Amino acid sequence: QDNRTMKRVLNYFTIIGPPGSGKGTYGNLAATKLKTKVLSAGDILRDLANKSDAGSIAREIRDYQQQGKLVPDHVVANALLGALDNTTAATTTTTATTAESSIARVGFLLDGFPRNVAQVKLMESSQWPAHLKVDYAISIDVPDIICKNKILGRRKCVQCNTAFNLCGVY
Repeated sequence: QDNRTMKRVLNYFTIIGPPGSGKGTYGNLAATKLKTKVLSAGDILRDLANKSDAGSIAREIRDYQQQGKLVPDHVVANALLGALDNTTAATTTTTATTAESSIARVGFLLDGFPRNVAQVKLMESSQWPAHLKVDYAISIDVPDIICKNKILGRRKCVQCNTAFNLCGVY
């Protein structure tokens, strides 16, 4: 049966907050606990931009990134929908029994989408497939100074690629 017409037994989440608020960190912690996958809007865009065989969407993303501009909402949404379709195709083939045995029956956790009101409206519109509607939003509220310090303190080990932060704020 097509995964778009199957009754969904999983819950879909999004985690929102300003850059540096901890969406990725807390999203990964929650995903581990809930036995689900985090789909980061930023990671998806970077991955597509780095692929030579991803077609016109990759070129469009690269153009905006090279100009230092935000990728437009409709392009971000299309990139996410492609990744979500791939993810949900795999997870909805799981039987209801298996899904019900997971901690919270979570299908995916979006990191960083929606990031603005226009993206929220897009997700609520008929343009966003019904089988990918988000059930819950987790909002992270962190003072701007902490976000700034966390962003400025971000580092990656050149040997093992492990991320860490110099400011010690988590």
